[in-house]
Amino acid sequence: MTTSFAAPSHRLGGISFMASGALFLIKSVLDLAVGDPPSTGAQLLAWKTSHQLPLALANELLFFAAVLLIPAVLALYRSLNGSERPWVGFGCGVLAMLIPIILVLGTINGRLIYPVYGINLH
Repeated sequence: MTTSFAAPSHRLGGISFMASGALFLIKSVLDLAVGDPPSTGAQLLAWKTSHQLPLALANELLFFAAVLLIPAVLALYRSLNGSERPWVGFGCGVLAMLIPIILVLGTINGRLIYPVYGINLH
């Protein structure tokens, strides 16, 4: 009787995908709860002040979800045998390319939420 277990990297990648998906889902729920930002500057500052905690949590969740995508994409590439299938490599490459874009967008979003050196954005 043989039992097949997933390789540790595949297991870690699967757990990472599930955790990342859950964090993206929670971030989306927080974004829905906060609502769309207003278009004028004074209203935007009042909106930011009134929704400070959900905005900060959504920003942190975005970073952690993006970082958890790194081992997930690597495990996906290995499990789908990407070196022999060019479209798998292309798809995983697109996912890998999105990770730094998400991190940069999170940094820009964080600049709105957190003051840098005591200077608020206004």
